[in-house]
Amino acid sequence: MDKQMLNTTYDFPLIDGSTVKLTLAFYYLYQLRSHHRELYDRYNKIMQSSNKDGFDILDMVTVCYVGYMCANMNAENVLS
Repeated sequence: MDKQMLNTTYDFPLIDGSTVKLTLAFYYLYQLRSHHRELYDRYNKIMQSSNKDGFDILDMVTVCYVGYMCANMNAENVLS
């Protein structure tokens, strides 16, 4: 994770007490789009949906996974 990401991450607590970093900063979403297009398209569809009943729980899992991917990709765009 580089220095510019420090202010854009969220420490997401896990059930075992540990935390993982998440971010949905546009720069990292564009990186995700370049290297994991299918996942980005799924995320984008969720965020643009106009579901009046709220989000499906699996949609929220996808959004969290995208945040995890964005926060933990290294310079080669693979999970670090």
